[in-house]
Amino acid sequence: MTKEVTVMHSGIVAAAAVHNLSLAVAYGGSIYGRVALRRAAIEGVSDPKQRGKVMGQAWTQFNRINVPAHALFTITWLVERNAINRGPFTSNRTRRLVAVKDVLVTGALLTGVSNVIAGEMMKKEFPEGVGISDNGNVVPEQAEKAQKYISYFRVMGPLHTALLGGSIVLGPVISASTARNAARGLLGKLFKNLTRG
Repeated sequence: MTKEVTVMHSGIVAAAAVHNLSLAVAYGGSIYGRVALRRAAIEGVSDPKQRGKVMGQAWTQFNRINVPAHALFTITWLVERNAINRGPFTSNRTRRLVAVKDVLVTGALLTGVSNVIAGEMMKKEFPEGVGISDNGNVVPEQAEKAQKYISYFRVMGPLHTALLGGSIVLGPVISASTARNAARGLLGKLFKNLTRG
């Protein structure tokens, strides 16, 4: 293996590692917000207005790493997919899996960016945060004004999480398909060499 090939291989491995870590950051934050943050704010903060403010501040802080994570998992996937599709043992099945992951990663990026934009718009409209009552609903005096955001995040939040989760799950499936193709290719070469001998 030449030095150039070794450097290229190391770059692809590094890209794959950053890709997986970036997906993990985005997915973990999404799950944490849905499962833990909201419940913790409701149980730990007594003032409904302060609950919304705390949650808004938490998402603002998280977006400082969430937005770069989205950029990174997209860019590194382009590097990784190019290496997979150009590999000597890539089958049509593997290419189809890569195409499915293209859709998932693109969808995760678009919904993630849309959610951040919607969150920023919501923050401008409700600079002190949206009040959250003890039952987890928006306080009545803000409910009508906040309804468009509630409806949006009710759909786009789970969709974004599902796209991220699908991207994570598909990674090992693609790796297994590539490894299986490589093993078959090597066995085929070995068999040919044996039959020639």
